Amino acid sequence: MVVDETLIMGDCSGVLHAYDVSDPKKDPPELWTVQLEGCIESTPTVFKGKIYVGARGGAFYAIGDE
Repeated sequence: MVVDETLIMGDCSGVLHAYDVSDPKKDPPELWTVQLEGCIESTPTVFKGKIYVGARGGAFYAIGDE
């Protein structure tokens, strides 16, 4: 999923990644990562400034600033 030129995606190691995709002429640099429990197979979504995603570890996460 891309939000404001940031690609947010999870992997099967349980890591949620964010990449800056603002410049299509270069490889996107990684902005941050968050380690979650279990494989992330669902597509993250953003609502009211938070990222929501589920993982195979059985949890549903809401990630973002208060």
